[in-house]
Amino acid sequence: MKESDSVMAHLSAYEFIIAQLSSQGMTIEEELHAFILLSNVPLSRETFVTTICNASSTAMT
Repeated sequence: MKESDSVMAHLSAYEFIIAQLSSQGMTIEEELHAFILLSNVPLSRETFVTTICNASSTAMT
């Protein structure tokens, strides 16, 4: 994710890549989805990533 990209643009690009992988028969566990998404967020949004990582699974539902 580029610093100037919106979160929605980042999610859209990510979903496109996942759809391509799925069409070729590859499956990705939910936890890995979260890790991949959060590992590509810029440092300026570090607080957001920390908050998401520290949230309980109940809060995420």
